[in-house]
Parts: sequence; structure tokens; C-alpha cells
Amino acid sequence: MILYRCGQMMPNPLKEVLTKCHLSARSTGNTGQALYELRRSIDHFLFQEIILLLELCSRSDNDYQKVITGCREMVSRYLKEEKEKANVVRSLVGEAALMTGVAVYGISTMLREFAGDVGFGTSMADFFFHNPAGQMCLIIYTALFFAM
Repeated sequence: MILYRCGQMMPNPLKEVLTKCHLSARSTGNTGQALYELRRSIDHFLFQEIILLLELCSRSDNDYQKVITGCREMVSRYLKEEKEKANVVRSLVGEAALMTGVAVYGISTMLREFAGDVGFGTSMADFFFHNPAGQMCLIIYTALFFAM
């Protein structure tokens, strides 16, 4: 019944699965089998682990309070790890963009100096937009930026 009540507040895929589990447990009386089917229907390791704990408790009549406390700890630890991963990725993207910018500026300054001696213009904008070699460099820089 708890899963059914929680399922009513969940988004649609979880709502359907939890309602199906509730109906299966209610009609057959086999809660362990209904929880097993629930665990097999959702492909997420954390969800499967939580349902496995509930399934084991339903078979041995353990204290659900301990299981719920353990589940809360698992979920909070998982969410914290996901947040840390997102922060690491965000910082790596920023560092890659900064390194790319420095490389583009350094190489383009060097190329502009060489092009300036030949008479291709004095600004980097002239070099990148009005010189075939500069346009090729701009395409390469853009490709490298997206690759990084």
C-alpha cells in the first residue's frame, strides 16, 4: 500500500510500475513476487537495490524503519555523487575552453605575424575572415573546440 501511495505522486513511468506492483501483490497475496517483478521492471541499480531490500524484509518480517533509513542514506549518497560528477565535468569543460582559447590566441598571433609580413592585414579578424589560410585555421580551431 505504501508503494501505491508513493506511486500516485510519481511521474508516469514509475506511477504505472508501482501501481502494477500494488495490484499484483493485492490480487495474488504474494508480496515477494510482486516486489521481484517490480525490481525487474526498472533498469536502475539504485532502485533495484532498494526494492531488493524491501523484498528481503517482506520475506523475513524485518524492521522496515531500518530499511527506509538505509534507503534514504543510499539515495542521498547517490545524489551527492552525481552532483560531484556534474561539478567535475563542468570544471573540466571550463578548463578545456580556457586552454583552447589560449591556444587559439597564441597560434593565431603567431600566424598573424607571419601573414602580416606578407601583407595579409594587420588584425586577427582580417586574417581569419579575409585570408584563405586564416579561414582554414578558423575551421580547424572550431573543430578542435567542439572536439574538446
